[in-house]
Amino acid sequence: ANSLEYFLDQTNLKINRREDIQGDASKRKYHRLYTENTTLILMDSSQEKKIASPTKLSTSINDYIHICKYLEKINIRVPKLFYTDTENEYLIEEDFGDLQYSQIISERNFKELYQPAISSLLHITEIKHPDDLEVDGMIYKIPEYDNMTYLKEIEIFIKFYWPYKKGHICSLSAQNEFMDIFNELLGKLSSDKSLVLRDFHSPNLMFLDTEKGHRKCGVIDFQDALIGHPIYDLVSLSQDARVTITEEQENFLLEQYKVEVNYNNYNFDKSTIMDQYCILGAQRSLKILGIFARLSIIDNRNDYIVHMPRIINYIRRNMKNSNLSNLSNWLKLNFKEEFYV
Repeated sequence: ANSLEYFLDQTNLKINRREDIQGDASKRKYHRLYTENTTLILMDSSQEKKIASPTKLSTSINDYIHICKYLEKINIRVPKLFYTDTENEYLIEEDFGDLQYSQIISERNFKELYQPAISSLLHITEIKHPDDLEVDGMIYKIPEYDNMTYLKEIEIFIKFYWPYKKGHICSLSAQNEFMDIFNELLGKLSSDKSLVLRDFHSPNLMFLDTEKGHRKCGVIDFQDALIGHPIYDLVSLSQDARVTITEEQENFLLEQYKVEVNYNNYNFDKSTIMDQYCILGAQRSLKILGIFARLSIIDNRNDYIVHMPRIINYIRRNMKNSNLSNLSNWLKLNFKEEFYV
């Protein structure tokens, strides 16, 4: 705490009060600082580096700063950074307010909120991203979302969701079958590459009504960005683990995307984009089921269980794609009550 007080003193900000803000599943803490004429956000990542978890590739606030500066450079609306202490992992940044998508989403405002979000994704895919970012004269290498990473993530489903549901660990033969099916599915993904923000979903998006165009969608929490498949972030957005995106809303988002995406940049087209989407959708949702099961088993955090039925529902939607028939059969065989419907 002393290093935090010292950091705050160094800023010379006149802070009248400090208020905790509800964070996510990470160990990062957020506070809102009230000064004379404005509010600011204090991010405290000092507890995060002490726990490395298998899905988090990075724990350092440096990643946040590098990606933030890069996103700002390519005109994605991210918070302005005012003060940083990379050694102790604190930073003070612009306050985007309270209009978090997950808190304000409704039938009525859905299109208004989600048009700038889709435009932001399309904007990111229009740009040729370097593998190495140069930020303030420093080279920062963006990790790659390769098949190893996909398989490591999907293993979380087998390791945690299976025992969570069944009370015993998965047999080696069922696990091998599952991993083989995924290997085969990953082989069907196109080799397209873009910048993947990875957690591009309603808790990390803020509506900024004073902005214009795609900048109305403010993005927070992007330090796990990777170079990977351009459709991955679309999946995060339209199969949101925290709020229910109806099939009708999902179709609206997909149509928006399909109409505007520049297929010349990619190896998929209008007829194969949904194959890419459903494979990535199944991978992502199964991983999330595993993560929520792990939070329950290991951290005794049961507040995420409520989201499981929604995620199962998304997986069922993806299972309708003919490319996923082997996965679909495996799920129906091994998880009858969830998937045999």
